[in-house]
Amino acid sequence: MADWSELKRLIDRLKSLEVGDSAEGDTWEAALEEYEDFLERVGWDSQTAILILISENERLQSERDAIAKSQRYGQDTVAITVERDQLRAEVEALRRDAERYRWLRSVENDVAITFGAHAWEDLSDEYMDAAIDAAIGDGGRTDG
Repeated sequence: MADWSELKRLIDRLKSLEVGDSAEGDTWEAALEEYEDFLERVGWDSQTAILILISENERLQSERDAIAKSQRYGQDTVAITVERDQLRAEVEALRRDAERYRWLRSVENDVAITFGAHAWEDLSDEYMDAAIDAAIGDGGRTDG
């Protein structure tokens, strides 16, 4: 594996100069010579260097895309977990309601539920649920 930072430095140096330019004692020709020495040291020609850099760029883009996808999945997982927990709570409430209904309509149920002097339609859902829950739990009468 080549030293990417060294290659980048050399390319940046070449890009900062134009053919025939000299900046602070640095010439384009000297920069080109150092770049070519580097390529020779790592056993590449310019075309090979370009192909390797393109390949490395594609690999890094793929890695970046995988990380972004993973982050989206992580966010989706949090949202799904929250929704799952809400649905579990809703299912539990529905189970309790179904249990009340089954208990009320059960032929075997001979327990009478009285709600005092209140008419059935005047009672709140919470009051009736509590009275039914108490009767289920006691297995006997509950007066409200």
